[in-house]
Amino acid sequence: MSRARGTGRRTLATLAAGALAWSLLMAASAVLTLCRDGWQEPAHIRAVAVLFGLAAFLAYPVAVILAGWASGGKKFDTRLAAHLFLLGAGTLGLTAAFYGLDHRAYFSQWHAAPFTVTWSIQYFFTVAGAFYQFAAFGMRLYLPIGIPALCLFALWHAAKAR
Repeated sequence: MSRARGTGRRTLATLAAGALAWSLLMAASAVLTLCRDGWQEPAHIRAVAVLFGLAAFLAYPVAVILAGWASGGKKFDTRLAAHLFLLGAGTLGLTAAFYGLDHRAYFSQWHAAPFTVTWSIQYFFTVAGAFYQFAAFGMRLYLPIGIPALCLFALWHAAKAR
């Protein structure tokens, strides 16, 4: 019983450490790109880094657990594909969702009264516009560090899942 409990703790600790490392790498990737592009406002850089880091931290454990469940007992290439897809899509999706909520909060001051038909249309198109904007401009912030980190983390999880 204690051995199973200890294994669970190590797994939880490994998952937490992985989530922390993943979030720091995603935040660093965003900061590196923004600094390279010449952003001069440290407060905005910090806000973007927190958004990317928090989304990555929350997406990581869910993606890793789902990928392990979806590919459990399968061949290495299946495990690798599951981890690549779910970790990448989970991180992107949650970051886009957080960005959409932030976008909606900013534009809500110009929207109609809550829960009206007009408000619903404004809400939908504001969030949809934020998702498009994130896809067009935000995803590039993952390029210097995020893609190689995704490959390394997916390889690590696929290899240790044996």
